[in-house]
Amino acid sequence: MLTGMQDVKTAVECMDKGAFYYVMKPYYASDLLGLIERALERRRLITQNEALKSELARHELSANIKTEN
Repeated sequence: MLTGMQDVKTAVECMDKGAFYYVMKPYYASDLLGLIERALERRRLITQNEALKSELARHELSANIKTEN
């Protein structure tokens, strides 16, 4: 969330609603680029984690089926 407001209440509300970070003016492009990179990496890791959990669940299900026979 990028805003010109410097209100702690608004920052907390935005973070509660899923904002990755709350940036107040003045801001620097280099700071924004770093935050964007971190947000993209976080999204990539979350997606990878979800895929791995799904794969693990499939393997566990497959193993349970094989041991029941």
